[in-house]
Amino acid sequence: MSPFCENFPTDALYKIDDTDDTAAVTADAIVRRADILTPSAIRGLVSRLVVDEASIILDLTANRDSHIPDVVRPSKVVGVGLNERNLAENPTLDEYLLHDLSQTPSLPFDDNTFDAALCTVYIDFMVDPVAVFAEVARVLKPGGSFLVIFSHCYVKLWRQSLGEGRLKRVRNTFYASDAFERPRVLMADSVFAVYAEKPATVDVMRQSTDDAASNRYPYSDEEIGERRRQVQDTLRCPYCDSGLKKWVVTQTPFTEWPSEYQYVCLNDECGYFAGGWETLAEQEVPGSYRFMFEPTIGGCYSIPVLSRNDLKDRIVD
Repeated sequence: MSPFCENFPTDALYKIDDTDDTAAVTADAIVRRADILTPSAIRGLVSRLVVDEASIILDLTANRDSHIPDVVRPSKVVGVGLNERNLAENPTLDEYLLHDLSQTPSLPFDDNTFDAALCTVYIDFMVDPVAVFAEVARVLKPGGSFLVIFSHCYVKLWRQSLGEGRLKRVRNTFYASDAFERPRVLMADSVFAVYAEKPATVDVMRQSTDDAASNRYPYSDEEIGERRRQVQDTLRCPYCDSGLKKWVVTQTPFTEWPSEYQYVCLNDECGYFAGGWETLAEQEVPGSYRFMFEPTIGGCYSIPVLSRNDLKDRIVD
């Protein structure tokens, strides 16, 4: 556990009940909790999720510092928080309102209003997180994303869990709300985040895992094997037939790839990538993987990713 936790107030601060003094203690606690996190790491996670210009963003835990990086240019940001002075000092907010989600999980917004929603270092204060997640899904537009960021410091329930257990608790809240597609994990500078998208249609939510698995690939195992052997000539993904993208290798002391670049399938609908989330989630491992072809060796490999936007910033053609 982070040593920061030992310096915070007593366990009375870390309640997960709905007693009358919950709101009074959490307003300042959330700000102090956010100070533990690296602001650049939070903004980096947001920039990886919110990539569309002119997005309308809901920041459920806005305070004096903006969670929105400069590279993201939303058309509107609405903040929700507990401290009016901090909200008023936030330079990114176009609108804000005082609202305690622990006391009142419902949100005073119309259906299908926002393109993205953020929740930073607050989920462990929520009395009824499932209800809040369901409300967020209601106010998100179809296909909109909800990003939940959390810190090293937790209420009593969270202190009993290791990092993977904490990730699992947040993922399970998404599942319990029955309002999002499969949640996925992001990490940066020891900051954890879980995000999920509101389905574009109701049918997406109702499709069973078995049906999704049976329709994952348009080719048989034998066809996929043959297509893998032909990748050097076709430069197409053997699982979805998308053209592979030339990707510049990130050189680190641990990289031993013989090429300066590789070819990667960046099709977010590819069954290999989509199925990776399910496979790794069953093993309690965050992330997924994409199909990769190494041109010098002439081999086919999996390259791990933590979000759908990973690797996309190093494409050269």
